[in-house]
Amino acid sequence: MSTFFEPGVEVEVRRVDERGDSLLATVAGSKGGRVALAWKGEASGDVPGAGTLVRVIRDYGDRQEAVTSQVAKADASALLVNPKSKPVRYDPRQYLRVEASVPLSFKLVDPDDVEQVTADIMTAKKGARYVPSAPPVPMKAGSHPASRTRTSKPQAALAGLQPELLRRLDRIEDKLDQLLLASSAKQQTGLRQVCPVNISGSGIRFEHSSSVASGAYLDCEAELALIPVVFVRFLVRVLRCVPVDGRQPPKHSIAGEYLAIHEYDQGQIVRFSFERQRQQRDIKRLGDTEKEG
Repeated sequence: MSTFFEPGVEVEVRRVDERGDSLLATVAGSKGGRVALAWKGEASGDVPGAGTLVRVIRDYGDRQEAVTSQVAKADASALLVNPKSKPVRYDPRQYLRVEASVPLSFKLVDPDDVEQVTADIMTAKKGARYVPSAPPVPMKAGSHPASRTRTSKPQAALAGLQPELLRRLDRIEDKLDQLLLASSAKQQTGLRQVCPVNISGSGIRFEHSSSVASGAYLDCEAELALIPVVFVRFLVRVLRCVPVDGRQPPKHSIAGEYLAIHEYDQGQIVRFSFERQRQQRDIKRLGDTEKEG
């Protein structure tokens, strides 16, 4: 850890939830387990406040590494952080986060069982139709799994639509995705909830009817609306769990980072994130084109 935070080294600071812009800083020094970072020039954008989880990223030329840290104190000139993880390889593609509705289930893992669950996840057989907890639902000849994309819409047919209509169509398709995925999940396990999620190749935030303690370990399974449908499994360490205001029945927002995830599953989540971002970008571009016209 001491070699990562060498005094004078330039680092990039990004919030774990990927909100806001990245900020550049220089390592000023460390004491008592805390590391002081001095902003390069004036900090542009919002400075993360005390308690915020951030990634401190260092560029080695041939690779980048990151350390997850929690902000202890911050102002316009400096940042004081408590490192929470060892340095790990940083791939920006893994941190692209998107909003979606995903069938998801989880179970609590005893700390004594974390090592075994990790081994199960990392050595599991993987493939496009592999289902971790249940056999696949039989499909009729010529049919497709319960997932859809919006790439089949002719651009010319959409060009004349009003932006508000495009947004309504997008919301309708989101609802259809949720209904199809919920039906598929019920047939397979009867246990999954279709949850609003914010997901990336490095972590997840989701709403669920259950409440869990910060620091808890969750063995999660999720179903991604790709073609074909992909089932992924990952071990999560909960970073925070807070009630969602005004939700009836009550919901909790659970945020965590992956402690264990198979390379195949991580790749599928990254693929899902890019697909979802592209769909959202296409809808926005069509709306902007209509406004200009």
